[in-house]
Amino acid sequence: MKQKLILIFLLGMIFYQPNAFGYKPVLNDETTTWNTIKGNLWGAGVDSIFTNIDTLINNKLYKKLTYYSIVNNSVYQLDLVGFIREDTIYGKLWYFSNYDTTERLVMDLSLEMGNMFWVGGVRNSYGGYHEVDSIWIDLFNRKNIRINILINPAIGGNNGEKLIMIEGVGTNIGIGYQDLEYIDNFPYLLCAWNNNIQIYQNNHPFFGGGCNLLFTNTNQNTSPGSIILFPNPTNNKLYVEVQEEVNIQLYNLVGIQIREYNNIKNTKYINVSDLKPGMYLIIIRDNNGNSFINRMVKK
Repeated sequence: MKQKLILIFLLGMIFYQPNAFGYKPVLNDETTTWNTIKGNLWGAGVDSIFTNIDTLINNKLYKKLTYYSIVNNSVYQLDLVGFIREDTIYGKLWYFSNYDTTERLVMDLSLEMGNMFWVGGVRNSYGGYHEVDSIWIDLFNRKNIRINILINPAIGGNNGEKLIMIEGVGTNIGIGYQDLEYIDNFPYLLCAWNNNIQIYQNNHPFFGGGCNLLFTNTNQNTSPGSIILFPNPTNNKLYVEVQEEVNIQLYNLVGIQIREYNNIKNTKYINVSDLKPGMYLIIIRDNNGNSFINRMVKK
């Protein structure tokens, strides 16, 4: 009887362990886009923020973010560049920009009721640690964590809304709100898209479902010449078809280089049969300093 009770307890620990396989990712292999309303002395506008190429910084894998501003129906690219990385096991996002190079945690879905979370940012009047006061699963089966700090959209007033972290989306005020150098204030998330499919829409009564999404032709990767990688995912061999001579480096997702192939041209194959199943980062560089970054999945 005692053994049966122990077995039942262990099975319960297995089946009731929350998020054993991680959370829905915010960042996508293709394109993730956020629209955030912003304001300053000049008035209000919208930032459209796009994930761009993968990049390694201090042996950590980031997505590079490109910012476009939409003001009075005019669109222009900002010199603000963001970098964001993700841990889907614990639902964490870290962000920094070329304005403020200190990396800061902007989302943490592992928080529990009563835990404290640091909320900063140059425009935040309530900077400091604030408590988690609510956790729920929404209609889209996404975990939501609310932090007990009021936010203030640039237009429409406070509306009593608090900071919310949303699984697979980010937060209801975007992803750059902790930046101490971002000149615009009152960020507020209007909508979010993944692979050009809308995954989030604000419900603020003032905006009425507004979403000034800017679609661009921004590619995930800038390729030196014409490069084809196939098959991907692969079991044993990854073929590389390239018109000009390149050097290839293979990294694991921890940022450790595990292979290097130099002076590759035409069609060659890389033997990956001995690699463990999982995702790897491929960096291909030509002799002019251009680079092409992609991911390879080993089955």
